[in-house]
Amino acid sequence: MEGVENGITEDLKQIMKERAEALSKYRKKRAIPASLATAEQIKEFVMKSTSNALHKTSDPGVTCVDVHPTDELIVTGGMDHNVVLYNLKSKKIVQPPFNTEHTKKVTDVLFVAPTDPSDGTRRDKGIILSSSADKTAKVWKIGEPASVHTVKAHSADVTGVTLQATGDYFVTASLDRTWAFHDLKSGATLAQIQGETAFQSVGFHPDGLILGTGSSEGVVQIWDIKSQQVITPFEGHKGKVVDISFSENGYYLATAAEDNTVRLWDLRKAKNFQTITLDSDYQLSSVEWDWSGSYLAVAGADIRVYLGKTANHIATFSKHTATVTDVKWGHDAQFLVSVSADRSVKYWTRKE
Repeated sequence: MEGVENGITEDLKQIMKERAEALSKYRKKRAIPASLATAEQIKEFVMKSTSNALHKTSDPGVTCVDVHPTDELIVTGGMDHNVVLYNLKSKKIVQPPFNTEHTKKVTDVLFVAPTDPSDGTRRDKGIILSSSADKTAKVWKIGEPASVHTVKAHSADVTGVTLQATGDYFVTASLDRTWAFHDLKSGATLAQIQGETAFQSVGFHPDGLILGTGSSEGVVQIWDIKSQQVITPFEGHKGKVVDISFSENGYYLATAAEDNTVRLWDLRKAKNFQTITLDSDYQLSSVEWDWSGSYLAVAGADIRVYLGKTANHIATFSKHTATVTDVKWGHDAQFLVSVSADRSVKYWTRKE
């Protein structure tokens, strides 16, 4: 395709393979941290703070959020086309603010913080990714008001962005029926892969060798990133697959669709082992595993938390006055951050 460079080379495939092996080796010996919030503690979460001032009132609605690995910063995207960096502790927008470069709503935001295979921590690179309905994705450096790269590989809305485990490459997915693999440093598009239906959601497996996509027709596909071929299709949803989330232990995938069901898939057996059925008017928008893989947060008409493998319901949080568009966990499931069409950003944690 026009604008696509050298592809995913054999050297790059080897680098990704070695990274995946190191991450898998660490994961097998990792224990659940003692600091992980318990189910009883999560039940006690309250709304500790809220802000309605991050995005403009002229185009109300916050569409997406990500939490920085330090738990101090969040980044949000809005219907107002803006990407905003916000300090949870000071409750202030971080200066200098990013310029309004996107020309349509922001569909996804992500801190570039790959997992270190030696100890499992996320290492911040001071970089943010954003995608937009304006057909572009952007690379931002914290502290600089203008983007450093703009990706123009797609011919329709870019619906999501996800980081490859090396931390040096990322993938965008689009309604133009393609996903594209990009070099973070240069912004160059190295490969662009044609699918059969529009892509509504995208996410990398934590090892970085497989990619998950959700389609407009209810199909979830698992791609081998080295061959760029589908290795497993997961069928069962009806309607758009609006979000997907891999558990950090690498065993499970959660998918959310506009049929208002969340399905949990065992990647080792390639089967759906749990289905959470929500009310027909729930407006399901987001699903997110915590880092340990112990808890699953679901967002739509409210926020609901489930125990990971059993999908037993733990808690419901319902202070938003419109659809909750995205939800993310803090470190060790000690807090949640949610954003909504009501223009607010809310922080949930224990009372103490």
